[in-house]
Amino acid sequence: MDDVRGLLAWRWVFIVEGSLTVAIAIGAHAILPDFPANTGWLTGEERQLAMWRMKFDAAGEEDWKSSSSQPLFDGFKMIMTDPINWILVLIVYGAASSISINSFFPTIVSSLGKDRITTLLLTSPPYLLAAIASDRDTWAP
Repeated sequence: MDDVRGLLAWRWVFIVEGSLTVAIAIGAHAILPDFPANTGWLTGEERQLAMWRMKFDAAGEEDWKSSSSQPLFDGFKMIMTDPINWILVLIVYGAASSISINSFFPTIVSSLGKDRITTLLLTSPPYLLAAIASDRDTWAP
């Protein structure tokens, strides 16, 4: 799709993928319920079971009634004061920073002035070692 309507191909990738994402989000907003009590596709028994599970999920406290009776800021405040949320944030940031080496390692190695094939060969040992270690750990007793 390069040069279709004067746009480069990479721009079309963003337009197509972004359009699909927005369409799915609009569909999900129309289909997904915000609370089991107003879910039309559950039977009465399933709805009661879901409500019972939600009631006892937060150590016996109902922390959410419905999106129409609680302001958005209350939910934001609950998230910001929950220590589990902050632990998850630390885990995600730690994982993202350690995974980013996958993207930048070939670029860093190519700055040594080697050609493409040599660069790829120089970046392969860590991945081969990881594959061997993973295989060894999988079959260990």
